Amino acid sequence: MRERIIEVIKRVNEEILKYDGDNIIGEGIVDSFEIISLITEFEEEFNIEIDAEYVVAERLNNAEGIIKTIEMIMGE
Repeated sequence: MRERIIEVIKRVNEEILKYDGDNIIGEGIVDSFEIISLITEFEEEFNIEIDAEYVVAERLNNAEGIIKTIEMIMGE
């Protein structure tokens, strides 16, 4: 599962995986359009629906936060 999540992140913006901070939006690694793209890609890849409550900077602050959020949504 983790590897599939990483592959989705790579498709949208590989820089997310290289970033070692905790504010990918604030530091300009991604913008709001890329966040939407990530969400859309995850929904399509895993056939899930990601509620707005999960689409917050605190959950999507770096690659590990994104991975943990998707794993939590998937129930793993």
